Amino acid sequence: MAHIACSTLDFWRGETLHKPNSTASSRRLRETSAAGERLPLFDTPRFVRDLESAYDVTWQRHVAGQPPQALSVSDQPDLG
Repeated sequence: MAHIACSTLDFWRGETLHKPNSTASSRRLRETSAAGERLPLFDTPRFVRDLESAYDVTWQRHVAGQPPQALSVSDQPDLG
C-alpha cells in the first residue's frame, strides 16, 4: 500500500485533488482497498478474537499460580 502513502502535505494535496479524477487510479485504489480488507492487518474481528484468547491464557496462568511467560496465540477460527 506504499503507493497511497504520502510523505508531504503538498504530495497529499496533489494525490487527493488529481487522482480521484483518474479512472485508472480510482480503480486501482478500489482494488487495493478491497484486497486490503482481506489482510490480517485489517481483520479487526480476528484481531479481537486473538487478543481475547491471549487475555484468557494469561488469566488462566495467573489463576493457576503460574508465572508470566511469553505466549503465542494462533489464529482463532472465523466465527462470522
